[in-house]
Amino acid sequence: MKNPALRPLIKDVLIIGILGGFMAFVLGSAASVGAGWTWAETFVLLAVTGIPFGWRWAKKMFVAVSVKGFFIKVLWAALLGCIAIFVVVIGDIIRLIKSTKETPVE
Repeated sequence: MKNPALRPLIKDVLIIGILGGFMAFVLGSAASVGAGWTWAETFVLLAVTGIPFGWRWAKKMFVAVSVKGFFIKVLWAALLGCIAIFVVVIGDIIRLIKSTKETPVE
């Protein structure tokens, strides 16, 4: 049984896993041994992981026409991504649950 609502959820989980894993590796290797995660490191991890999700929202708000504008848009996407990552994944899960209830079992 193919469920079309499963594909976006898998894509989003892969994006989170790849970017989150990369940033955890970078931040873990840069942090001192045994110090643990600080709030700042956790925010940076979440912000960088959320850039693709925040970018979807930021591109609807404004268009970057210069290098400075591009960097502002990336920072705005990172801030929006901290919220968007949860909204998008929860929305994907809700769509998956709704589609499984609507399709008959074969």
